[in-house]
Amino acid sequence: LRVHSVITGGSNTWFTPIGASWDPTFLEEGVILFREERTQLRLRFWATCDAFHTQMRHLLDLAISRGMRFVVAIPFDALPRFHCQEKPSLSDPTKRTYDTGFQEIPLTYSKGGSAFMDQYLGKLADILCRPHARTAIAMGGPTSWIARFYGGDRLVEEFMNGPSTQVTVHHRGNVVDAPFLNMPVFHDQLSHQEIELIHGYIPLGSPIED
Repeated sequence: LRVHSVITGGSNTWFTPIGASWDPTFLEEGVILFREERTQLRLRFWATCDAFHTQMRHLLDLAISRGMRFVVAIPFDALPRFHCQEKPSLSDPTKRTYDTGFQEIPLTYSKGGSAFMDQYLGKLADILCRPHARTAIAMGGPTSWIARFYGGDRLVEEFMNGPSTQVTVHHRGNVVDAPFLNMPVFHDQLSHQEIELIHGYIPLGSPIED
């Protein structure tokens, strides 16, 4: 992984261990970005004080387990290395969510708590089955906790395998400038509506319902 500054102070951090569960290409080409300075400081602290965290995969495992917020993006010239064929069973519903102007069906509370929970869990399952849902694992806070709790190991493993077809096939997601690369980098992204649904938000409801 390439980063703006050395996190651990040792070059051995950047080597991909043999037999690691993280995709080697993802670790090789990925660019780690921190939305908050304190996340990088926390990882620096652990790398300095704990002898176990000697490689980047250990730090990324720690970041996920502690619900830290970070992004692993892929440079434009490395995207062909991650191109993967979309599963036929997911092709049509996935394409629909990537259409311009696509709107999610909002949650409602008109039929009481039990009906709301059924509605919420059904919508949550739908979102977490989408290819780009893996990015929730690195969003930190309650978003990543919900994703890990309901998405399980499958979602974590998908995140560890690199970008989804949202980026590699549909050319959606988010594009940002890495401060230390002369090219854009790409990563999966949940929409604002998807994040609200994951948190069970009810739009235009009463304060009691919200």
